[in-house]
Amino acid sequence: MGDAKSVSQGHSSYGDTPLENLKTFKVREWYDQGFVKCASRIASDYSTRNEITKGGVVTEGASVDTDQLFLTTTAITGVLNGRLFKIALIDDEDVLWPAAGESLRAMWANGTLETGSSSITLAAGSGSAATTAYVTVIVCNSDGSADADETDDDACGLLLAIIACDPDSDSGSEDYTDASDFLTSKQIQDALDASAEHKGTTGWVHLAEVEWKVAGDGTTVSTSITMNRNNVVSKA
Repeated sequence: MGDAKSVSQGHSSYGDTPLENLKTFKVREWYDQGFVKCASRIASDYSTRNEITKGGVVTEGASVDTDQLFLTTTAITGVLNGRLFKIALIDDEDVLWPAAGESLRAMWANGTLETGSSSITLAAGSGSAATTAYVTVIVCNSDGSADADETDDDACGLLLAIIACDPDSDSGSEDYTDASDFLTSKQIQDALDASAEHKGTTGWVHLAEVEWKVAGDGTTVSTSITMNRNNVVSKA
């Protein structure tokens, strides 16, 4: 899996905690000056941190099909761009096309939302081969309208599922079989930046990675879920 760590953006590094960001700090001045800069860096990273502090266990929902990915999560609390958030328990919700509530409509790696000609349906490959869609689930502070929800503490964090595909594919021509792995943190940030709906996101954090598979018969569907809260498992 590609490594997108240590890449700086305005508010934080991709998917990293403050202490992980600090590892990129290099002292190039005498102690009295370098120490002050190091302390300022720690304070800045901590005040704009992104992390899940409790909950967020993701399990397969009761209804998983070739065109529906239902997931269940425990309640989540955490911090996005330094502001507290909480998400209530999500019970058996289709994260591709969720009802209004704790989740946003799924997005492809090129920034296109899951809708219309860009909708996903799992299908067997050539020679009746099984195929897999790689779906990364994050929590972000996007309001879904090109801005961030950070008006106050307890701001709204929302789940967002991002489907791996060729990031350079045109809108409407996305194909999950073009991807052979989950998106890196940098690719996730690029997708958010490319999205008309989510380009205003100022804070997000890894939650889980879901292998969504269909067998060679084209109908038998299964999932394999890896918890990746705060990017501590996969280091995407």
